[in-house]
Amino acid sequence: MNKNFYNYADLIIGNIEGGYYSPVRHYSAAMGKSGETMFGMDRIWGGSDINDSASGKKFWSLVDANSASWPYNYKGGSTGNKLKRLAAEMMYNRYKKYSKLYLSAKAQKLVDKSQKLQIHFFYACWNGAGYFKQFASDINTAVAKGEKDLKKLQDVAINSRLRHSVALIRKGGNKMLNIWSKMKDTPDYAKIVFWCVMAAVIIGTGIYFRKEIAGVWRKIISSPKC
Repeated sequence: MNKNFYNYADLIIGNIEGGYYSPVRHYSAAMGKSGETMFGMDRIWGGSDINDSASGKKFWSLVDANSASWPYNYKGGSTGNKLKRLAAEMMYNRYKKYSKLYLSAKAQKLVDKSQKLQIHFFYACWNGAGYFKQFASDINTAVAKGEKDLKKLQDVAINSRLRHSVALIRKGGNKMLNIWSKMKDTPDYAKIVFWCVMAAVIIGTGIYFRKEIAGVWRKIISSPKC
């Protein structure tokens, strides 16, 4: 698993998703029909693709072994970091699945170059397949029209959230902006490679023609001064 996604999960859980909730012990009407949840993982409604995965089974076993006295929104204490890593692995499997289903090949290559775009789509795995598909459609459309600039694609991505008809998604968009403000995005490796190649060509040319260059320079410095 790409280690960046552990960091993304930590940012998402720390800034957007909450801690532990049991509808039996902590019932709140504001939580609606939510099942038992931890870090945005829902034991009832989360989906078998994540809950029944190897990481999912370890996640809920760890919750079961430690949660008897957990208060509302508890972040796991000494088990918190391990639960975060397992949650990251659960959602990473979904990320790969949804990316393959909904992102075009060209869009995926561009998303892979931007940590901000990656975390946007990684969090969409918490939002659900329908939202991931909507966000992917916006990026696919922009890329199909020829857009390759990562900053402009980031604008498309964040506007998909900020202008959404669902208030919870708009709220998540503002929180995503806050996360982005703390991130240094992936550099444009294509430009870096280009300038590295150019530098190598210039240096190589200088070495190849060093005798000729030295001869010209000697003529210049030895020529009569006016």
